[in-house]
Amino acid sequence: MISIKRSELNKLENKAKVGWKYYYIMKDDYNEISHYFAEARVENKKLIENIKSGGDVDIAFLKKQFIELYDKVGELTDCPVCMETMTKENSDIGSCGHMICKTCKDIICNSDKKECPICKKAYYVR
Repeated sequence: MISIKRSELNKLENKAKVGWKYYYIMKDDYNEISHYFAEARVENKKLIENIKSGGDVDIAFLKKQFIELYDKVGELTDCPVCMETMTKENSDIGSCGHMICKTCKDIICNSDKKECPICKKAYYVR
């Protein structure tokens, strides 16, 4: 039988809770963007059918769709602090669940006031 100290078990439980919290935050973001793309796909099919049947191309619609797509992707890929583009290599998630770039994380972790710039909760990275 494996023996685990209560303190070690508590640490493992806390890590699991934080991990699941991150999972659900990311899942919500994924579901939101998936829903957006599904709606855009339906609208684009209608536009294609309209073009095939000799209808006019709605340039205003295409421009609006492009801008919305750019904004939606930007919401999920830009650091909310410095607005630089984040990638999986240069992003990090704090204990509160907010994702920021590693440059901003380093600034926070090296400052006297270690708090999330978004929600103001204590900021630390596991």
